[in-house]
Amino acid sequence: MGALWEAHERDLQEMLGLDATVASGSQFWDSGDAVDNNGASPWPLWVDGKCTEKKSYSVKRDEVSHWQNRAEMLGKRFMLAIRFFDPFDRKLCADYALIPMEDYVEMLNELRKAKETA
Repeated sequence: MGALWEAHERDLQEMLGLDATVASGSQFWDSGDAVDNNGASPWPLWVDGKCTEKKSYSVKRDEVSHWQNRAEMLGKRFMLAIRFFDPFDRKLCADYALIPMEDYVEMLNELRKAKETA
């Protein structure tokens, strides 16, 4: 199957229509695991993906703050994508997206507006 994190990053890029980054985002000038470099997107994303075979994943405020600041410096919206794998068969158990509450509220309001005009 290969490295679980590599499959997760490829899936994020494909599911969200985002671009890959050099060396899995380890370069300061090309960070993140899946990034919207289109320039025309109404919701440009900068995504960091984490995956685990454990029953939990710890989210640290200083890391999330750092990632969000990095995304904002690039003019993008931050998302932390967390994937849980079953440790025995290495199959996907669940995917979750952590985004700032302000972004969620804005998306929800846009969907409500679109529904009203439809």
